Amino acid sequence: MQPSDIFQHQKRNVLVLALCQAIMMTSNTVMWSTGPLVGVELAPAVWLATIPNGLTVLFNAFTSMPASNLMQRLGRRRGFMTGAAIGTLGAALIAGAIFWRSFAVLMLGNATVGTYLAFAQKYRFAAVDAAKPLFKSKAMSLVLAGGVVAPFAGSALANLTRATFDPIMYSGCYAATAVCTALTIPLLGGLRIPAAGSEEGKAGGRPLGVIVRQEAYVVAAVGGAVSWLVLQVPMIGGSLAMKKLGFPFKDISFIVMWRMFAMFAPSFVTGALLQRFGILRMMVVGAGLLTAALVVLLMGASIAVLWVGMILIGVGWSILFLASSRLLVETHTAAERGRAQGFFDSVAFGVSAAAVLTTAGMFEALGFELLNGVLLVPCVLCLVLTARLAARRRKGSAPLRS
Repeated sequence: MQPSDIFQHQKRNVLVLALCQAIMMTSNTVMWSTGPLVGVELAPAVWLATIPNGLTVLFNAFTSMPASNLMQRLGRRRGFMTGAAIGTLGAALIAGAIFWRSFAVLMLGNATVGTYLAFAQKYRFAAVDAAKPLFKSKAMSLVLAGGVVAPFAGSALANLTRATFDPIMYSGCYAATAVCTALTIPLLGGLRIPAAGSEEGKAGGRPLGVIVRQEAYVVAAVGGAVSWLVLQVPMIGGSLAMKKLGFPFKDISFIVMWRMFAMFAPSFVTGALLQRFGILRMMVVGAGLLTAALVVLLMGASIAVLWVGMILIGVGWSILFLASSRLLVETHTAAERGRAQGFFDSVAFGVSAAAVLTTAGMFEALGFELLNGVLLVPCVLCLVLTARLAARRRKGSAPLRS
């Protein structure tokens, strides 16, 4: 397929990928809203209840490199379809685990879903693969914008299906998630992206060690990791703080819903902002918003403080994660994208997994306010590194790719 033919399909590619992103994030909403409840019912001890959700994030990180390498060989379309099949199996295993009252199968199902996410999290990169240079930032942004429906669609899906197999609660949620994930397979068949078997995909490229030592790659990786760290820790810590203070579940779900909405709503315009103001400036804006959010959360765990703080976190995450991902694209060739993008996601989601698995303990040890205060350190580090790279580029001493 010639580049000119590929570019003719760029808008259809974005639409397909945005729909798949919406389905993926809707399924995620179902899992994160019902997962702890299912874990409490099936776990042999209460402290193990969040382990299945933690395995989802952990396997997302562990399998990110293999997923990227597989797509480098098979192409985006077949790679994504393989991932969707894995995700369908994972959701079905969780539905079965609830029927069979098996905590072991529940963990297996969550780990399998995490493997699917390692593929699906590359939707944003796929939008760039077949886009004209001036459309790349907007394409990536619009794909992420597909997640804007997730807070509402996921909540509605969970409420509609949780009692489908009454008295066995929540199994219907995962059966519905399996069906939704399976629907992405024919959708993905409509992608028109160059396969990895093209000449540029056959070229060896540089070793991973050389790629990741580039200053721009380091800044991109730090931005991606910080965006997920500050997204996860205050949300989990905030939920624990609200529960400890006796807030009803509806207040907790209200905060979660607005955070998720704020994560994806800005994506409709972030691509245009990246194009106008530049990637590094927008990274500074994103990291600055996350820093401001943490300062707000130092005031405590009231509804008003959490609402403002979580909206700032959602918007800051949207800008910083998208800008970091876009910066990453500039650091590697098409032949290197499997290892470069895979390692980037391994770092970002590895940090996310660590946050999910350790936040409860850190909350007990530090308290909500001090927990957020500690997070100011990586935010400031991200700001310093980004500003330094921007200054070096203005002087012409930091090339896009070295």
